[in-house]
Amino acid sequence: MPYTLCTSAYQRAVYESIKRLPPLPELQEPAVCKSFIEVDIKESLYKLVECNNVIIVAGSFFGDEGKGKTVDAVAHHPECTCIARVNSGENAGHTVYDSKGRKFVFNLAPSGMLTPGKRNYIGPECVMDPISFLEKELSQLMAVGADYKNSLFVGNVCIVTPYHKLIDLLGSAANASTLKGISPVHASKVTKRGIRLDHIFNDETVMRERLAKDMETYLGLLHVLHMTDADVVQRCKDENSDGVSRVPDYVVEFAAATDKI
Repeated sequence: MPYTLCTSAYQRAVYESIKRLPPLPELQEPAVCKSFIEVDIKESLYKLVECNNVIIVAGSFFGDEGKGKTVDAVAHHPECTCIARVNSGENAGHTVYDSKGRKFVFNLAPSGMLTPGKRNYIGPECVMDPISFLEKELSQLMAVGADYKNSLFVGNVCIVTPYHKLIDLLGSAANASTLKGISPVHASKVTKRGIRLDHIFNDETVMRERLAKDMETYLGLLHVLHMTDADVVQRCKDENSDGVSRVPDYVVEFAAATDKI
């Protein structure tokens, strides 16, 4: 393929030199899959647990990496007492199964929730939509009678509000966001404008003042986009028009409300 970009003679010379270099063998796709050996969990993962006081399971931003299943496996070790989710929110999805083979999908709850006798923590650097958390995650545990009240502990998380999800909807390119309000709520957290869990249970006046201040971003976005509340409601309906409820009903209700605080 000819080099067609408008560049200087020097840049073209560099390009031609690089183009003639042989490819690195290490970067070539292997012709066949490498063989692998299945190892019992006690001979592999459990040895790591027994050699360390803390096990951190981190991903590489590829998704579907097995993080939830790995945490679930670690949680089953007798020496593992606590499992903690340390950051972000319901944009993640971790699928785990209990001892009866029942499937659970957790977005924010730690993947050790199904292992008896463990303490599970949602740390203060996480962000939470309380309504979504109750409807999607705790409801799964309640349906099977899981003792989540004595095994789940929630820190002073930053709250994802309906306007965070609407900012996500109105400000993101198509298919570029999970529409969970994650980026907007982290902006609120970093600028210390949003509300945390303790604001809900303490001074209501302070909470309303913070909400009014934080909501300026949402109202400013509507002003820039020349949109009314009715326009936002219609945008929500359009997003859900294929039958998939990407924008929850309570977010649509917020968009239509006159008093948003």
